[in-house]
Amino acid sequence: MRKTFCVFCLIMCLGWLAYADKTLQRNAPPRPTPQFRIDGIKAFQINPCKVRFQVQYYIDPSVSQACFIGAYIPNRAAMADFALNPAGRAPNGVPKGQKYFADNITFEMSYVGIDPYTSSTIEVVIYDSTATRRSQVINWGRLWKRFEVQGIHRIYTSSNHVKFQVQYFIDPAYSQACYIGAHVPNRAAASSSFGYRPAGRIPDGVPKGQKYFSDNVVVELIYSGSRPYTSTTLEVSIYNGTRNLAGSIINWGQTWDASVY
Repeated sequence: MRKTFCVFCLIMCLGWLAYADKTLQRNAPPRPTPQFRIDGIKAFQINPCKVRFQVQYYIDPSVSQACFIGAYIPNRAAMADFALNPAGRAPNGVPKGQKYFADNITFEMSYVGIDPYTSSTIEVVIYDSTATRRSQVINWGRLWKRFEVQGIHRIYTSSNHVKFQVQYFIDPAYSQACYIGAHVPNRAAASSSFGYRPAGRIPDGVPKGQKYFSDNVVVELIYSGSRPYTSTTLEVSIYNGTRNLAGSIINWGQTWDASVY
């Protein structure tokens, strides 16, 4: 009889403990949702087609998954021709907690289109291997170019022959060989009395990257017309084997005469 009573008491205690545990679970405050916050971005290391950004953010240290930070231009729904090099590397991702610009956590956006593109916004995201945890659209605009004629510097002039150095930018990641030529008064209405010796030789073309006058990349213009010709402009163009990639119309006043030597 006593044994039966003890078993009964044990069952009652276990039942009460189970009830108490469920009550505590029901009345306990909900666990806080992990916090993710994007506080801002700062652009540095800028060239015409690539920008590296520092990012200021907060990721709750209790988050166990590796997190990464990237972006879309102009936004995630309408990503243009850009390539992303995110902040964070597998398997650890970016550091968690409150991070500032001084912590130098960076991601990189590279424009991979051909024609110039003007952006006005960028959507920055914190994500893990399963989902986007936080996103924020930030007003941030610039003109992106993979090819740019930046200026010319005359180094030789005669009545029928001109040589000039070119300052320019060509995206080093662009795979095709590029050349630089010139037309008078412009490419769309080029005079047949002019020919040019382009900068760049087949098959390699001109050097890519940011090039200055001191790099001595030279274009020559030759006039062969039967009468004197006065120019006011010329257009310098970067091109590949099939299409024009960039051009700049430059004021160039000169009287050309092929009969004078």
